[in-house]
Amino acid sequence: MLIPEILGFSPQLLLDDIINISNNAVQDGVNGMEEFLEKWVDERAKRQGDDWDSTQEVEQGLVAFQTLLEHHTDLAFDFFEAWSLRNIFVVPLDLPIVVPHQQNLDLTHPPEREQELMDELEDLRKQLDNLLDKAESGGAGGKSVVDTLMERVHEIGRAEQLRTAVEAMGGVRADLDAVDSSKGDDGMEE
Repeated sequence: MLIPEILGFSPQLLLDDIINISNNAVQDGVNGMEEFLEKWVDERAKRQGDDWDSTQEVEQGLVAFQTLLEHHTDLAFDFFEAWSLRNIFVVPLDLPIVVPHQQNLDLTHPPEREQELMDELEDLRKQLDNLLDKAESGGAGGKSVVDTLMERVHEIGRAEQLRTAVEAMGGVRADLDAVDSSKGDDGMEE
């Protein structure tokens, strides 16, 4: 799934398009051969003046030609497809790649913390739904409680964003410290 995310398209669909284009070219070649043979047969009949009925022989030859051409094309593109998926559209497992939409995510938090936040969020949603129902039915003070809950839900989201930003800044600070430590007294790299 990583390659389609990075490229923005499925490699299999690209390969399918390439194969379809080649199959169309094969069909165009067969159609061109058919036109050539029909002209050749007509010219031969005019030159020789015989009543040779070549329709069946030409059709059998074209079918054999088309079958042979399609077989070899399919075989070649099967190898091409397998090779491409193994060698071109593959990311080694040990290669550290971060896709743009996952940049600055901290995936080191334990699943328990994530589950706690999801549970708290779900509880707040249920409370919010209940209070909205009460507020719509005219319950006293329902609007202020709903507003308070909405603020709490937004605070959770902002807290997570702030935590992620602080962690990213810590990484940038460590990178800057590493660059500073690699420079000598004159400010030039050693």
